[in-house]
Amino acid sequence: MIFSLIFIIFFTPSLVLASDMYISSATALKDTFLLIGKRFESIYGMKINFHFGPSGSLKTQIDKGAPVDIFASAGLKEIEELIKTGRVEKNVSKVFAKNSLVIAGNKNIKPMESIKELANFRKIAVPNPKTSPLGRYTDEVLNHYNLKKELLEKIIYVENVRQAADYIVRGEVEAAFLYMSEFYQNRNKLNLLLKVDTNSHSPIVFAIAIIKDSKNKEMAQKYIDFLMSQEGKNILTSTGFNLP
Repeated sequence: MIFSLIFIIFFTPSLVLASDMYISSATALKDTFLLIGKRFESIYGMKINFHFGPSGSLKTQIDKGAPVDIFASAGLKEIEELIKTGRVEKNVSKVFAKNSLVIAGNKNIKPMESIKELANFRKIAVPNPKTSPLGRYTDEVLNHYNLKKELLEKIIYVENVRQAADYIVRGEVEAAFLYMSEFYQNRNKLNLLLKVDTNSHSPIVFAIAIIKDSKNKEMAQKYIDFLMSQEGKNILTSTGFNLP
C-alpha cells in the first residue's frame, strides 16, 4: 500500500510539479503581465512569481545573482548591460512593445497647450532617472526643452511610474510624467494634460530576455512565445501598449 502511494506521487505525470518560474518586470507592465501570467498558468500549469520594480533596480538585483528566469525591461539599456556582464546571452532579447510619454494631472486640471506651462505647476512627479527608464526619457524631454533647471525645485522624484500616478491621485503632486499605458489604465482617475512630442526623447521600447542561468529556459521561452502570440498582443494593446 505504501509502495503504491509512493508510485502514484512520484510517477503519475499529472502530479509531477515543475519548479516555479520567476519573472522580474518593469512596474509599467504589472497589470499586463498579471493578465498574461494568469492565462499562461492556466495553459501550462506552471506557477509564475512576479517581481515588479524599476528596471534599473531589477537589473542590479539580477547582476548580484537574483534567481530570475526572465527579465522584462522598460528600456534596452538594462538588458544590454546584462549582456555585457554575461547574465544574458547576446542577441536573445526581443522588443515586444512600444509606448509613448504623456503628462497627466488630476481631474481638476485643464489640458496644456505647451510643455512650457509646466512652469505654472507647484509639484511634478518624475521617476528617478538613475533607476527608471521613464525617468531617463523624462530627463531627455526636460533637457530638450531647456526646462530642467527651471523645474528642478518643483520635481518630486518617485520610485516608478505607478507611484507617479498614485501621487497625482492622492493630491501630492499636480502632474506627472507617465507612460501612455499607465494613463490609459488609470484614465478614470487622471486627466491627460499633454502628449509629449516623440522627437524630444529616445524611442520607448519594452524588451524581454531569458536569464542565462535560468533553470526553466524551456518554459521561459514558452512564456515569451505566448507574449509574442496574437493573444499576448491583444492583452498588450488592451492595456494601452503599442506593438513594435
